[in-house]
This record gives sequence, C-alpha cells and structure tokens, in this order.
Amino acid sequence: MDARDLLAKPDETLLEHLKKVVEEGRKIAHFLGLSPEMREKALLACLFHDLGKATESFQAKMRGERGRAYPHPLASLPFIIVTGNLSDPLSLAAAAAVLTHHSPLTKDLYREFKDKSADYVSEEILKGLLRELLDLIDEYQLGDHFPLYESLKLIRLYNKRSALLLEQNLRFGGETKTLRLVFKELPSQEYAAIKTVLMLADWLISSRKFSAEDLFLFEGGNKLKAYLSQKNWVLREFQRKISQLPEKRVWLRAPTGTGKTEALLLWAKDAERIIYLLPTQATANAMWKRLRDIYGEDKVGLAHGRAGYILRKEIEEEPLDFKLWVSVFAKPVVVATLDQYLLAHLQGRHWEIRRTLAQNSALIMDEIHSYDPYTLGLLKAALEKEFPYKLALASATLPEFLISLLGKGPMVEAEKNLWERKRHKIILHTDRLDNFIFEIVEEARKGIRFWSLSIQWPRPKKFISFYMDF
Repeated sequence: MDARDLLAKPDETLLEHLKKVVEEGRKIAHFLGLSPEMREKALLACLFHDLGKATESFQAKMRGERGRAYPHPLASLPFIIVTGNLSDPLSLAAAAAVLTHHSPLTKDLYREFKDKSADYVSEEILKGLLRELLDLIDEYQLGDHFPLYESLKLIRLYNKRSALLLEQNLRFGGETKTLRLVFKELPSQEYAAIKTVLMLADWLISSRKFSAEDLFLFEGGNKLKAYLSQKNWVLREFQRKISQLPEKRVWLRAPTGTGKTEALLLWAKDAERIIYLLPTQATANAMWKRLRDIYGEDKVGLAHGRAGYILRKEIEEEPLDFKLWVSVFAKPVVVATLDQYLLAHLQGRHWEIRRTLAQNSALIMDEIHSYDPYTLGLLKAALEKEFPYKLALASATLPEFLISLLGKGPMVEAEKNLWERKRHKIILHTDRLDNFIFEIVEEARKGIRFWSLSIQWPRPKKFISFYMDF
C-alpha cells in the first residue's frame, strides 16, 4: 500500500476526496466573500480534515472489516496544527474546525482517548501522503514552507496519542492554558466561518449530488420579476419605494393582503441568500409554498420544529438529507420560525453554519410585532452581535418602542387607501344558514372572503358541515 491507495470511503481514495473538498471549499469561500487570510485557513482545514483516516483501523473499516476505527478528526489534529502559528487565532480556528467537524467542541471532547494511541499507517506512507498535499498547497497558493513533516515528529513525541495535545499546557497571551481551553475561547465569528466552509464542502462532496452553487441564489431578482410579470402584477407605490432603498436596515408597515411579501422580496433584490422568518409554523408553511412558486422548488427550504413532517409529505427528495440542509439554512432561500435563527446564537446544533450563512443573507422578519419581550431581547442581542448582510422588519403593527429596540432605519408605509380597504364582508343573521348558501357562493365567486355566522341553536353542525364543503 502507498499513499494513493488510502481510502476515504469504500469507493473513493483519500487523496481524491481531499482534492474535491478543497475545490468545493474554494467556491464556498468565494461566495461567502471571506478575506484572503480566512480563505487560506479554511482551505487548509479542507485539505487536512481527513488525514486522520490514514490509520490501520479506518482503512480496515473501509475494506469492510468489523471493528471501531480511531476517531479520524482527532488523528488529523497533529497534521493541521503544524500548518500555522499557535499564536495566530485563524490558524487555531482551522485546527479547531478540523477537530470538531464531526462533533461539537465540548469540555470533554475526546478526553477518553488521552491514553489511547492512534494506529497510523507506516511513516513511509504518511510521508508520501504529505508530499502529495504539498502539491495541492502550491496549486491553491495556500502559503510557503509549511513544516508538514514536523507533524510526524509531533506524533512520535506524544506516542501517537493525539488527545494529549488538547491537554498540553501552553503559553498563550502571557497565560498558561490547555489547547482545549484555547479552542473554546477562539473568536466565534472566524471559527464559525472556517468550520462552515469545511463542513459544507465535505457534505457537498459526500452527497454526490449537490455543489457549492446549490447553496446560493443566482438571479433571484429576475425570477421574482418573471413571477410578477406572469401574474400581471402592477407595483404599488410602497413596493416601488422599498425596492429602491439602498439601506441595510429597513422597516415596512403595510396591512395584510396588500403585497407586503412581494415588497420585501423586491427589497432583497439579487441577494445571494434569503432567510424569511415568521412567528408560527403555520405561517412559515404557507410562505414556504409561496416562495417555491417564485424561486423554484429545489431552491426553497423550510426550517422549524415540525418541518420534517411537512417535507415528507411534499417533496420527493430524501427527507433526511433535505431536512439537514434546511436546518442549517443551507438552501438559497429558507423560510423558518424565529427560534431557528436564535438557536444559532445560543450555540444549538450546527450553530456555526447557521450563523455564518445568516450573516451572509438578506434577513426578512415579518410579523415582527408578534414576539414577547424575552424573545425580542434575544433577537436584539443576536443582531447586535452579528448583523446580517441586510435586514428588513415588517408588520401591519409597528409600535415605536419596537423600532427603538431593534434599530432605526427608513420606514416605508403602505398608501393610505390600502389601510381603508375592507377585506371581509361580515353579516350576522338569525335565519337558517341554508337560506344563504346561494348568496355566499355568489359573493365567493366575486373574490370576497365570506364568513357566515349562524346563531341558530341547537344545530351548529350544519354550519360546520357547510364550511368544510365550501
């Protein structure tokens, strides 16, 4: 066996997999607009994330043999740690991303392995693997003079017990800390961005059916215009006004049923990602169906506590894969309940991806008046910590305290005549409901939403039966 025979998956070599992940990571880093320094560290993480699969136990598992393999993220740590300076937060973030690309960074992560040695393949094979990686480092211009072979010395020094690296006391910023603690104290934004590139690239390649382009919305503005044109939609003044605003934070006050959603989407324009937040699962479900008609069924995801049930009913795609992509906001357009956004800032599952993608999205918060003070407090803190690419807050009811709390911006109001519209015709009567069936049907044909209440008693079932059939 040599380095080129090592397997990442039963039908894919390790070098093939690493090359594909780096290339996909390059595209994701570009779309996210990462700085050159962060891009370099993210791609190094992609390149080194699976080097820990070069163990006898993992290779045996790929050949179909039974047994538990040594954790490959932990076995990868000595290789990534030598690619940067331990005083550099971005280098540390890359190492932490590799270590945690299958598990969250907890206080006890891999602690049970501190006395267990990794069963690396021979040093000769590892050297061959590192030589191959040096060529990729040059190809992607990831820096010069990496002391990659120092990783082999590090492995020998710790007797192949990679977990001991996490417990080693080191000097950081004038203090003595373990590497584990240093990882926990890393700047969350940089760490999250690097880990996002790594995890999404790895998932994309492993899926074998998605690519980086599937995570972003291209020509979303044109798709919206085509949809409105098909519907013969004539823009109202408030819709035209908000679509022309350049500000990154805007407010919209408009009554329900006047085109508030279309106005918000016009404001989002050609954003590469849109996250549309609503207060309830029912409203999110309805909005998900609407936006699929505009942007395409494969471009719009749904994220809330019971989204899996809806997805199983509505889509042909494998629901578990679909739910995973949506739960981390990886679809170009995601409709979600607010809690899904807040969980990213409370370090819920896959918080790194949610936060990074949300920060690069046009964030729309509809019915913003609906939340209680505690939820609004969490939202305020989240927005202050990491503001999205752009933000729109909308409702028919916008009290002044809400605007002061969440940040001032241009206020767009629907035209006065739209507030005076009557959307419902209400009639109270004491006669039998049966006597009004033809009148109700005729009004419904005119497009009027008609609710009829019969106070006749004790036969309410007639009303219920009629309403269901109607």
